[in-house]
Amino acid sequence: MNKRRCHPGSHRAGRRARPRGGGHVIASSPNLPPTPFAHVLAEYGMRERGEKPLVFTHGDTGPATELFTTIVDYGPVAQNSLLRFLPAIIHLREDDVNLASCLAPTMELFINESLNRQPGWKLSAARMGDLLMVHVLRAYLLRHRDTEPNWLRGLSDPKIAHAIMLMHRWPEKPWSVPGLADEVCMSRSRFSARFRELVGISPIAYLTARRMERAAERLRLGPVRLADVAEQVGYGSEKIFARAFRRWAGVPPSVYGRQAT
Repeated sequence: MNKRRCHPGSHRAGRRARPRGGGHVIASSPNLPPTPFAHVLAEYGMRERGEKPLVFTHGDTGPATELFTTIVDYGPVAQNSLLRFLPAIIHLREDDVNLASCLAPTMELFINESLNRQPGWKLSAARMGDLLMVHVLRAYLLRHRDTEPNWLRGLSDPKIAHAIMLMHRWPEKPWSVPGLADEVCMSRSRFSARFRELVGISPIAYLTARRMERAAERLRLGPVRLADVAEQVGYGSEKIFARAFRRWAGVPPSVYGRQAT
């Protein structure tokens, strides 16, 4: 996490934004020439230190603005059902939705945990990071109810959201369309039609993508037997799993694991 106290009347900072790959600039005026973030750090004799927070003040006189940044890693964008449908920027204003009672306190706790680094802070900060993401996504969904079919829109329907939750929580189970429809108390035809209407793909196609995402997460952690990964995501055959993974990722799981490592 970085904490920057800036005086924007004379400062404009630019830095590469991930995971989309586009740059972003923070400034009080678009006419100010940007200063690369690495140059700002060099000016103060600082460098990025992984998980260790950077705290500094930059700029000249003028009203101060407090900026907090953090990075949440969800893996490759193109293969992530969450990031793939999010816009490059989600801008929430305090008066857009009733966020003050939940988002601000969680953000404050998250910042304090990251800066104070007391025992257990990593787990605590990770959980609060997840909670912050839930609040942000909820606010985004409330403002974009009529968007194109995708994973996020599926969450607006309680029954489809329940089916999605089941597939995310237990992707290794032998789910079928009739089985999922029974779980959410819908007919098979109605469930399939509603799922495709909101999410844009069939329930089984979504399940396959979720299984591949889970497999990719495991492969990125380090060496593992492919048979174990296949079993963890609901495939009884290593060969069938490998073929499915290659269609999804473009490379065999063994190659994907080596590249990720």
